[in-house]
Amino acid sequence: MDPSAQRAPATLPREPHGTARSVADGVSSALSQVTTVADQTGEGIFAFRDAVRRAPLAMSLVMLGVGYLIGAILEAGARRR
Repeated sequence: MDPSAQRAPATLPREPHGTARSVADGVSSALSQVTTVADQTGEGIFAFRDAVRRAPLAMSLVMLGVGYLIGAILEAGARRR
């Protein structure tokens, strides 16, 4: 006899509404987390914009330094290959 024929039949969940509710709760929780992160990111962007407006020369030097470091890291990685 075929071994697959001996398997027990698949059973459906007894409470499909509970499963749907669980999925909906998970989606709601994920949406809440995404909204919180988006709000925090927006606040960070506004803080960065305010810092640039207060000290544009200092921030441009900082960004130049960051760009230099990223370039140096990428160049060092390219040399290793």
